[in-house]
Amino acid sequence: LVPILAGFVEAIPGESCVNAAINIAFTPKNEMSPGRIISIAIQEMGGLYVKVSQVLSEICPPNLSKELRSTQDDAGGIFPSQEKSFRYLIEKLKSDEMNEWRNHFILPSKSIRHFASASVGALYRLELIEGQKKIYGVNDVLVKIQRPNLKEIFLTQCNHILKLTDDATNAVIEDVTLSSEMKSELLGVVSAIRRSVLNYYKQSNEELDFRVEEINANRVRKALGENSLIQVPRYFFTSASVVVMEGMAGSKVTKIVQNKYLQRIQIADTIAAAYLDLLFQKGVVWADPHAGNILYDDVSNRVSMIDLNPSYIWDKETRDEFCQLIYALLLRDTDKVYKTLYYLVQDTEPLHSNSLCDELQLFLKNSMVELNITRFVVEFIKILSENKIDLKIEVQAALRGLSQIALTTNSISVRNHFGTLLSKQLDRKDFFRSVLNIGIFYTIRVLLKTIFDLLKQIPEADTGPVLDERDVEELNSRFKQLEKANVCLLKLQRVSPEDSTYLRISQDGQRLVITSALLIEILEKERPARVRYIIQIPQREWLKSRQDFIKISGIAKNLCIVESLEQLRRVSLDEYWNIVEAWNKPREKRTLQEIRLIGELRVASLQIFSLRFSTLWDVPQLGLGFYYRFAWKMLLKTELYKEKVRQKIYYLSALETEKTKSKFKLFSFLARFFLAFFNVVYLLFKRRVRAQKFYMKFIPISSEELVDLLLFGLYRKNRK
Repeated sequence: LVPILAGFVEAIPGESCVNAAINIAFTPKNEMSPGRIISIAIQEMGGLYVKVSQVLSEICPPNLSKELRSTQDDAGGIFPSQEKSFRYLIEKLKSDEMNEWRNHFILPSKSIRHFASASVGALYRLELIEGQKKIYGVNDVLVKIQRPNLKEIFLTQCNHILKLTDDATNAVIEDVTLSSEMKSELLGVVSAIRRSVLNYYKQSNEELDFRVEEINANRVRKALGENSLIQVPRYFFTSASVVVMEGMAGSKVTKIVQNKYLQRIQIADTIAAAYLDLLFQKGVVWADPHAGNILYDDVSNRVSMIDLNPSYIWDKETRDEFCQLIYALLLRDTDKVYKTLYYLVQDTEPLHSNSLCDELQLFLKNSMVELNITRFVVEFIKILSENKIDLKIEVQAALRGLSQIALTTNSISVRNHFGTLLSKQLDRKDFFRSVLNIGIFYTIRVLLKTIFDLLKQIPEADTGPVLDERDVEELNSRFKQLEKANVCLLKLQRVSPEDSTYLRISQDGQRLVITSALLIEILEKERPARVRYIIQIPQREWLKSRQDFIKISGIAKNLCIVESLEQLRRVSLDEYWNIVEAWNKPREKRTLQEIRLIGELRVASLQIFSLRFSTLWDVPQLGLGFYYRFAWKMLLKTELYKEKVRQKIYYLSALETEKTKSKFKLFSFLARFFLAFFNVVYLLFKRRVRAQKFYMKFIPISSEELVDLLLFGLYRKNRK
């Protein structure tokens, strides 16, 4: 993706460069990241770049994805300059086509910023004069102005982006370091971006006549009927390039949730329920429900849609077949997916390809129906595009719409109930009928595999007490003493979690999940060489701004790994170096021996952690009850058992690649079953520990004693 994103940045017009530089310069230091710079650049360019950023946000890593989604919420104005954009608005209001409306507004004495903006135009909220307020029954209106010369701009941007995808394709093909599987994956991603660009270019040209938008709004309003959850603005005046619409109550979703933190889940669920009702019950396909197009009124609990291009009304037969497609994807029924596509594609001829069924079967077998519906949709559409299969425009819009609303609700609150709300829209009788058609045993096997995959994919959050900066400073000073005493090189590295690929934050970016990471750096090429252990933790400023802390469990586990490695170095230097050299490799690139050694190391280090910290709360002065002290000990023991099973599964998976799958198939299934069992027990005890929020946060020992415990096997205090 780097050449494509770099090409985006290089394409910023000269006038926009100054604006982008100012925005970057005034971005707070703690919010600055490479992703923020890229999103600012795309906001300034506007047009098709904003649309493509929507596709890229579904493929990129989470931190960059979050920044790219912000470009959809608030692209740049009509021009880079706010004053120039406002002057253009005044010129349009004074044009001949606005004769009847030019005197109906109370125009501000100074330039104002746009209320919302997108690839096609920008909206301004203007107040009506007193007489017009009574006539139209509203105090203010939204005036939408189209950007000038859009056809030429879209054509230039489309050609530029297609050239970037061609360059990316050539770079992938010429890179001899990539495996054939990785090349195929990357070429598929570039192909998906290319097809999306062409689709958006065609779609954007159709959006250039705002009169089509009014027709869509009237059709949607009629389809909604008495729906009280969703509002569609009335259109008072429409021309090809200017719209005057009703000013809806509420604020943009991305703005209101900043002041309604405790209501985030409710807001996310209200928006999801409104969209799903629109799609499945009313037969309205709104293809672009991103946060910038949605207003939420927290007083009336209503959702308003302010940009209905593109929208489609689909017939009941297509809607039913679409539901059947969802059932088939959930159940991983390749035959049913293939048959359903006959009703949902524009041209059935490409479906006769022999390779399509094989690719669909491999995709459904190897990929789980993820918690992230967006990624699953992207991968599915990518396979279809690689086989030159074009879904009907309303079907593709429905898939994209579901993907976008999932992203939107997830950005509001990661704990939303989108999956539950979606399941309520599907007919359970049809679902069970599909289950019977493909077989009960096949369904059970699919469901068990899905559960195993989900449990494996869910990130494990560090739990238990937290460190404060006094503990971190004490730990850092001990690291320096260990280096001075020539024991080992330990370095404490403070980074922003947004810029680290090792630390993890929740999908809403509000809390830490993995609070510490271990990196191993080889300082010399010739063995036995020196090694530096890097303990990575979040920056103090990042923690302070989010009122978050570093969990002791995260940093303690990593120090136990360092201690285990140093012990191994004294026993077997060969095995030590096998682990060190394999540590930074992806799991699929490790040899069978490396997987076994790293698995043994992780189990040994977790055993040290469990033994050393299980008695942490056995301090009489705490007054902590027996049950919660028992829950803490069982939490650590369960985590140890779970790690043993998990490493065994990784080892068996590696053996499967060496054609010993049948021999270990039964044991692998039992191991996965036990992993699921330990996950449930682990989550149960974790909830019990979290329930003691007033007792199990502060560490019941001094900073010096804590660091002694953390570095017990490495640091030796001088005794008098």
